[in-house]
Amino acid sequence: MRISPLCYLLSASLLCACSGPALKDSGQLAQAAAAAARSQGNDNASYIEAARASQTEASQADLQLYSPTYFAQGNEALNKAVSLQEQNQQGSEIATQAILAKSLFERGMQIKPQVETQLKDCIAILEILKAIDSPNLLRDDYEDALKDFRKLATLVETNQTDKIPSEQKDLLKDLAQLEQATLTKAYVSKPAQALDEAEDDDADDYAVKTYATAEKALETLKNTISKTPRDIETIKIQSTQAVHAALHAQHVAKAAASLMNLKQKETEEKVLQTEGLLKHIADSLQMEQPVYLSLQEQAFAIAQNAEIAHDQAKSYGSQQGWAEEKQQLLSQVKNLNTKIQDLQRELNAKANPAPAETINPQLPIAETPETQVTTAPDAPAEVVTSSDTSETASPTEKTEAAAPEKTAPATEQTETVNTMQSNTETNAEVTTEPAPEASTSTTTETDKTE
Repeated sequence: MRISPLCYLLSASLLCACSGPALKDSGQLAQAAAAAARSQGNDNASYIEAARASQTEASQADLQLYSPTYFAQGNEALNKAVSLQEQNQQGSEIATQAILAKSLFERGMQIKPQVETQLKDCIAILEILKAIDSPNLLRDDYEDALKDFRKLATLVETNQTDKIPSEQKDLLKDLAQLEQATLTKAYVSKPAQALDEAEDDDADDYAVKTYATAEKALETLKNTISKTPRDIETIKIQSTQAVHAALHAQHVAKAAASLMNLKQKETEEKVLQTEGLLKHIADSLQMEQPVYLSLQEQAFAIAQNAEIAHDQAKSYGSQQGWAEEKQQLLSQVKNLNTKIQDLQRELNAKANPAPAETINPQLPIAETPETQVTTAPDAPAEVVTSSDTSETASPTEKTEAAAPEKTAPATEQTETVNTMQSNTETNAEVTTEPAPEASTSTTTETDKTE
C-alpha cells in the first residue's frame, strides 16, 4: 500500500508538537524534509549517519541547555528514523525523519547564540557554580536552576523575548542564593563542625576566650561569603583560620580541664612536663636548656636563640645569592668587553682601509751589510765582513739593486722592516755555504809555509 506524502507531513508535525512548545518553523522544517526525501532518493543509511553527526555536534555544544526544544525534537525524529529502519520500513519515511532530525539540530545551533546574548548574566553565574562544584555539593538545587534556565531558553526559541527580563531577574536571585549556599557548604561546614566538637569538650566553659575567638572567626567567614562571594582566595584563607581557631579552643579546653583536678603531688609533674616540651625546642636549636630560669624566661631565651639562628641562616642565604649574582654580573661584563673590542676593531678597519695595491719595498743590496762565514775543515770559522756585495750577489740581485728605490706608504713601514730582515737572513744563508776553491787555496798556502 502506498502511503500518501500528506501522511508523512502529518506524522512529522505531530512528532514536533509532542516534543515541547510549538515552534513556528516546525511545519516548514517537516515539509522541507519530506520534499528532500522524495527528490534525493532512498539512501536511508546516509541520511541517518548525517543526522547522528549533527546530534553529536549539538550535544557537544550543550544544545540541550541552550535550545532544549529543538534538541529534544531532533532526538525524537532521529530515534523514529532508526526504529523504522530496524523494522525494514519501505518508502521515504525513514529519510524524512532523518532529514528532519538533522534540520532540527541545525536550527537549534542557530538559536544558541541568541540565547547566549539575551541570558548572558545567568550563564555567567552558571559557570561560577560549576567552578565552585555546585553540581556535586548541591546537585538537586543545581538541577532545579538548570530547569529554570531551559524555560528562559524556550522563550527565545518561541520568540517570546518580551517575557525574558522579568523571568531572568527571578532566576538571577535564585542563582545568587545557590552560589552562597554552595560556598557555605564548601567552606563553612568544616570550621562549624570543628567548633561543635570544641563545644562538646566544654571549650565554652574551660576555654572561654579561645572559644569566643573561634566563634568570631566563623562569623567573619560567613560575612565574607555573604558580602563578597567571588573573593574565593579570601574565603579559603578565612575558612582555614576558622578551623584552626576551633581546634585551638578544643585543645585549650582539654588542657584546662586536666588542670582542674590536679593533686598537690601531680602539680610538679605537670610543670616538668611543660619544661620537657621546651627542651625539645632547645635540642632542635642545639642549645643548652637554661633550666635555672623560670618557664617563662626559658621560653624567652629559646625564642631569642631561634631568632639568632634564623637571622644567620637568612644572612648565609643572602651571601650565597650575592655570590651567584656576582658571577652572573662578571660574565655579563666580560661579554660586553668582548663586544666593545670587536666594535673597536671594526671602527679601526673603517678608519684605515687597506690600500688597493701592495708594494714590497726592499733596500738595495749594496747598502745592506752582510756577514759571510767561511769554514774550512778542521779550522776555526772565519768571519768576513764585506760592505761590497757585488761579488756574491747574483745577476738578478744586482739588477734589483740598480733599480730606482720606491717609497712605501707610511702604513706599510712594518711590512718594509720585515722584508729587509727576510732578505738579510736569506743572503746570510747563501754566503754561509763553504766554497771549495777557498778551502783548496788555504791548504796550499799552509803547505808552502811548512
